Amino acid sequence: MPIQINCTHCNKSFLVRPYKAKQKNIFCSATCKNKWMERKKSLPCENCGASVTRRESAFRGAHTYCSRACSAAWRSKNPTAVRISVYNTRSKENRKRLYGDTCVICGFTRFVEFCHIIAVKRPIPGSGTAHPDNIVTLCPNHHTLYDRDLLTSEEDDIMGEYLIRAWASPFSMKDI
Repeated sequence: MPIQINCTHCNKSFLVRPYKAKQKNIFCSATCKNKWMERKKSLPCENCGASVTRRESAFRGAHTYCSRACSAAWRSKNPTAVRISVYNTRSKENRKRLYGDTCVICGFTRFVEFCHIIAVKRPIPGSGTAHPDNIVTLCPNHHTLYDRDLLTSEEDDIMGEYLIRAWASPFSMKDI
Protein backbone atom coordinates (compact mmCIF):
# COMPACT_ATOMS: atom_id res chain seq x y z
CA MET A 1 0.00 0.00 0.00
CA PRO A 2 1.63 3.31 -1.08
CA ILE A 3 2.49 5.97 1.48
CA GLN A 4 2.20 9.70 0.85
CA ILE A 5 5.35 11.73 1.63
CA ASN A 6 6.87 15.10 0.70
CA CYS A 7 9.76 15.69 -1.71
CA THR A 8 12.99 16.71 0.05
CA HIS A 9 13.61 19.51 -2.46
CA CYS A 10 10.25 21.01 -3.52
CA ASN A 11 8.06 19.70 -0.66
CA LYS A 12 5.52 18.38 -3.19
CA SER A 13 3.40 15.49 -1.92
CA PHE A 14 3.59 12.15 -3.78
CA LEU A 15 3.12 8.40 -3.25
CA VAL A 16 5.94 5.90 -2.63
CA ARG A 17 6.18 2.28 -1.57
CA PRO A 18 6.63 1.71 2.20
CA TYR A 19 10.25 0.53 1.98
CA LYS A 20 11.23 3.77 0.16
CA ALA A 21 9.58 5.94 2.83
CA LYS A 22 12.36 4.98 5.26
CA GLN A 23 15.08 6.57 3.10
CA LYS A 24 16.64 9.84 4.24
CA ASN A 25 16.17 11.96 1.09
CA ILE A 26 13.30 11.19 -1.28
CA PHE A 27 12.53 13.15 -4.43
CA CYS A 28 9.45 13.41 -6.62
CA SER A 29 11.54 13.48 -9.82
CA ALA A 30 15.07 13.28 -11.16
CA THR A 31 14.97 17.03 -11.79
CA CYS A 32 14.32 17.71 -8.08
CA LYS A 33 17.12 15.34 -7.09
CA ASN A 34 19.58 17.09 -9.44
CA LYS A 35 18.60 20.56 -8.21
CA TRP A 36 18.91 19.45 -4.59
CA MET A 37 22.37 17.98 -5.27
CA GLU A 38 23.52 21.25 -6.86
CA ARG A 39 22.69 23.39 -3.83
CA LYS A 40 25.34 25.96 -3.02
CA LYS A 41 27.30 26.79 0.11
CA SER A 42 29.60 29.73 0.94
CA LEU A 43 32.75 29.60 3.03
CA PRO A 44 35.57 32.14 3.49
CA CYS A 45 38.89 31.71 1.68
CA GLU A 46 41.55 30.62 4.17
CA ASN A 47 44.09 33.06 2.76
CA CYS A 48 42.25 36.31 1.92
CA GLY A 49 38.85 35.79 3.59
CA ALA A 50 36.83 36.33 0.39
CA SER A 51 33.58 34.40 0.14
CA VAL A 52 33.81 31.20 -1.92
CA THR A 53 30.51 29.78 -3.22
CA ARG A 54 30.44 26.24 -4.59
CA ARG A 55 28.35 23.07 -4.49
CA GLU A 56 28.30 21.57 -1.01
CA SER A 57 30.05 18.44 -2.24
CA ALA A 58 33.04 20.56 -3.35
CA PHE A 59 33.81 21.54 0.27
CA ARG A 60 34.70 18.04 1.44
CA GLY A 61 38.41 18.88 1.55
CA ALA A 62 40.17 20.42 4.54
CA HIS A 63 40.99 23.81 3.00
CA THR A 64 39.02 26.36 0.99
CA TYR A 65 40.62 28.91 -1.35
CA CYS A 66 39.16 31.37 -3.85
CA SER A 67 41.96 30.79 -6.39
CA ARG A 68 45.16 28.86 -7.02
CA ALA A 69 47.12 32.00 -6.15
CA CYS A 70 45.52 32.11 -2.68
CA SER A 71 46.21 28.40 -2.23
CA ALA A 72 49.89 28.89 -3.11
CA ALA A 73 50.16 31.96 -0.86
CA TRP A 74 48.64 30.12 2.10
CA ARG A 75 50.89 27.10 1.57
CA SER A 76 54.00 29.31 1.41
CA LYS A 77 53.01 30.90 4.75
CA ASN A 78 52.37 27.45 6.30
CA PRO A 79 55.11 25.14 4.97
CA THR A 80 54.65 22.45 7.64
CA ALA A 81 50.97 22.05 6.71
CA VAL A 82 51.73 21.19 3.10
CA ARG A 83 50.86 17.59 2.31
CA ILE A 84 52.89 16.05 -0.46
CA SER A 85 50.56 13.71 -2.28
CA VAL A 86 51.63 10.36 -3.61
CA TYR A 87 49.82 11.21 -6.82
CA ASN A 88 51.53 14.60 -7.38
CA THR A 89 54.40 12.94 -9.18
CA ARG A 90 53.80 13.37 -12.89
CA SER A 91 54.21 9.88 -14.26
CA LYS A 92 54.21 6.24 -13.32
CA GLU A 93 57.99 6.11 -13.92
CA ASN A 94 58.58 8.96 -11.47
CA ARG A 95 56.47 7.26 -8.80
CA LYS A 96 58.38 4.02 -9.32
CA ARG A 97 61.70 5.88 -9.11
CA LEU A 98 60.63 7.67 -5.92
CA TYR A 99 59.01 4.77 -4.06
CA GLY A 100 60.35 1.66 -5.79
CA ASP A 101 58.51 -0.88 -7.91
CA THR A 102 58.50 -3.98 -5.71
CA CYS A 103 56.59 -5.04 -2.62
CA VAL A 104 58.95 -4.50 0.33
CA ILE A 105 57.67 -7.68 1.99
CA CYS A 106 57.46 -10.31 -0.75
CA GLY A 107 59.24 -8.70 -3.75
CA PHE A 108 56.17 -8.87 -6.03
CA THR A 109 56.79 -6.59 -9.04
CA ARG A 110 53.80 -7.05 -11.34
CA PHE A 111 51.56 -4.55 -9.56
CA VAL A 112 52.27 -2.49 -6.43
CA GLU A 113 50.21 -0.04 -4.40
CA PHE A 114 51.35 2.95 -2.36
CA CYS A 115 50.58 2.27 1.29
CA HIS A 116 50.49 4.93 4.02
CA ILE A 117 52.58 3.61 6.90
CA ILE A 118 50.83 5.88 9.37
CA ALA A 119 47.22 6.02 8.24
CA VAL A 120 45.96 9.40 7.00
CA LYS A 121 42.49 8.90 8.53
CA ARG A 122 43.30 7.75 12.05
CA PRO A 123 40.76 8.27 14.84
CA ILE A 124 43.18 10.54 16.73
CA PRO A 125 44.40 14.03 15.74
CA GLY A 126 47.81 14.34 14.14
CA SER A 127 47.54 11.39 11.80
CA GLY A 128 49.97 10.53 9.00
CA THR A 129 50.52 12.45 5.79
CA ALA A 130 51.20 11.50 2.18
CA HIS A 131 54.85 12.58 2.51
CA PRO A 132 57.35 10.17 0.87
CA ASP A 133 58.68 9.20 4.32
CA ASN A 134 55.20 7.85 5.11
CA ILE A 135 54.79 5.81 1.90
CA VAL A 136 55.88 2.27 1.18
CA THR A 137 55.12 0.05 -1.83
CA LEU A 138 53.21 -3.15 -1.14
CA CYS A 139 51.50 -5.72 -3.30
CA PRO A 140 47.69 -5.62 -3.09
CA ASN A 141 47.62 -8.65 -0.75
CA HIS A 142 50.12 -7.25 1.74
CA HIS A 143 48.53 -3.80 1.54
CA THR A 144 45.17 -5.26 2.60
CA LEU A 145 46.77 -7.37 5.32
CA TYR A 146 48.70 -4.35 6.65
CA ASP A 147 45.61 -2.14 6.71
CA ARG A 148 43.70 -4.82 8.63
CA ASP A 149 46.63 -5.52 11.00
CA LEU A 150 46.90 -9.16 9.87
CA LEU A 151 50.60 -9.40 8.96
CA THR A 152 52.65 -12.28 10.37
CA SER A 153 55.38 -11.50 12.90
CA GLU A 154 58.10 -11.78 10.21
CA GLU A 155 56.20 -9.43 7.88
CA ASP A 156 55.54 -7.07 10.79
CA ASP A 157 59.29 -6.94 11.55
CA ILE A 158 59.98 -5.87 7.95
CA MET A 159 57.39 -3.10 8.22
CA GLY A 160 58.83 -2.03 11.60
CA GLU A 161 61.84 -0.27 10.07
CA TYR A 162 59.53 1.68 7.73
CA LEU A 163 57.30 2.59 10.68
CA ILE A 164 60.29 3.99 12.57
CA ARG A 165 61.28 6.03 9.50
CA ALA A 166 57.74 7.43 9.19
CA TRP A 167 57.49 8.43 12.88
CA ALA A 168 61.00 9.97 12.82
CA SER A 169 60.16 12.15 9.81
CA PRO A 170 59.47 15.85 10.58
CA PHE A 171 56.45 15.54 8.27
CA SER A 172 54.89 12.58 10.09
CA MET A 173 52.27 14.68 11.87
CA LYS A 174 49.75 16.98 10.21
CA ASP A 175 49.24 20.48 11.52
CA ILE A 176 46.12 20.55 13.63
